Amino acid sequence: MNHEDKKNDSTALVERISRLHGDISSLGVDAIETLEYWGSYDVLSKFDGGMVADVYLIRLNNTLAVARFGTRSESYLRWEIDLIELLDRSGLRVPQFIRTSDGRAHVRGVTVMEYIEGREASTSSDESAVCDYLAKVHKATLNYPQRPLCISTSDVAQDATGENLDLSALPKDKFELCRTSWAALPKHDTSVVHGDPSSSNARVTDDGVVLFDWDEARVDFSIIDFGYAPSDVAGLGENYKVARRAYMAWDAAVCWSLEKGRRWAEEEFDQLASTPTHETPPG
Repeated sequence: MNHEDKKNDSTALVERISRLHGDISSLGVDAIETLEYWGSYDVLSKFDGGMVADVYLIRLNNTLAVARFGTRSESYLRWEIDLIELLDRSGLRVPQFIRTSDGRAHVRGVTVMEYIEGREASTSSDESAVCDYLAKVHKATLNYPQRPLCISTSDVAQDATGENLDLSALPKDKFELCRTSWAALPKHDTSVVHGDPSSSNARVTDDGVVLFDWDEARVDFSIIDFGYAPSDVAGLGENYKVARRAYMAWDAAVCWSLEKGRRWAEEEFDQLASTPTHETPPG
């Protein structure tokens, strides 16, 4: 097959998948073709959400898997791969990276992970189990090295920029909401935080809770992870208000610089601005 024939076949592939599952042309032909490094595949459907990366359910060599199309750097992804291996050794169930035929865990920013069957966390009991899971993650990663090229809530200068967040993109009033929310955090117990442990990233299986999509994980104050949960589940007492504000501020800051996340970020910033610091922002 010559280059032109291969290009036409690749374009036809993108058009076929787009007809079935919506427009994926933004991924580009090269990104779709990259899946060939893993073997025979078919793209089945796109997962909801995916503010930073596009995530698809695929059939890989007749087995269900999850493909994530992103633009993360080599060092950023290497940290995540090492983290997943550590959590697995610590006894936590995490989706494993599926390697290419030549042993690579990522190619051109694309990663493929195992698909874990389960239902979305939806009850108070499920949320409590997610919090227990997070506590085990924090314990296993106390004082863990920061993800390369990342910033955290400790980096409160408005020109702070990382691969995970660009604070310089925020208007001054939005930055001030973030700065004051993060400054109130108790300055102890740093560990890996998942970053987005909401119900859409948690599955309840026969063997317990599983958290996936660790793309936004970083090292930060452990308490932030519990800001996603209802106050009666998080178990933080008076510190819950602080954790909730810090969690919402980080989420809003990340979404602000993303075209499809700007509206969501505006809503979260509005909630933070309209809620006195001694009160808990709405969930």
